[in-house]
Amino acid sequence: MPNTTPATTQPTHPPVIIIGMHRSGTSLLTRLLEKLGLFVGHNKDDNHEAIFFLLINNRMMSCSGGGWRRPEHFERLIKNEKHLNDLKKYALSKLASSEFESYSGGHFDQFREMPGPWGWKDPRNTYTLPVWLSIFHDAKIINIVRHGVDVAHSLHERYKRRHGQTSVNSIPSTRQNPVATLEGSFALWEKYVTTGHSRVTAQGERALEIKYEDFLNNPAELLEIITEFCSISNNKNQIHNLVDGINTNRAYAYRNNPELVKFEKRVADRLGALGY
Repeated sequence: MPNTTPATTQPTHPPVIIIGMHRSGTSLLTRLLEKLGLFVGHNKDDNHEAIFFLLINNRMMSCSGGGWRRPEHFERLIKNEKHLNDLKKYALSKLASSEFESYSGGHFDQFREMPGPWGWKDPRNTYTLPVWLSIFHDAKIINIVRHGVDVAHSLHERYKRRHGQTSVNSIPSTRQNPVATLEGSFALWEKYVTTGHSRVTAQGERALEIKYEDFLNNPAELLEIITEFCSISNNKNQIHNLVDGINTNRAYAYRNNPELVKFEKRVADRLGALGY
């Protein structure tokens, strides 16, 4: 895409943009990086997403008539250069507005003034990333990927809790809400992982992809790699103290559920195509 943002708008410290499918470990990684020195926002929601960037991403995706559950609509929208430039102007206007204080906490008036490593996490970044890269040319990207059956199960269970459902069979499959079924949730995972892989490949050395299961298996070593990638001062003792409480049993949790093991066998080829 053309580089149309003036060099003077580039921050001294390029942001770290965390992408990845919902329920894939983005919150865990973001919380750890924040404790190690990455500024990820003053006002955040329960998922550790900076509300300022979350609202912008939501607004941009809604322009396509879709949202995080129907991201393909947005993907088609930004293939049009005019639409991409319009979204870029919108995002820049928000960055230049007083609303940025929601992110900065009033400590920094402009994103160009960020004094150290900073960024934000939002699974929607997986799709809105081309807009952000048109603004932040040197941004660093972290993509975290988790096994599709675990993600699909987590998404589907959350849907059932919110809708008072206890049985998969009692939930109708709808085009409007793919997470109403396990299959629909898995298909959504496929879309995010496919797009995330393509984003990482396109950015080369400025992007890092981490498997959630590898991270749980060896969190200290991978955190050292990630903090170096983010230009965060590496404190090995602090890292080791932080990872002591990580629940490693969350890796491949579906293996403890016979029904999910059966589902995994049915989608084995699709998992293999995406590295699982």
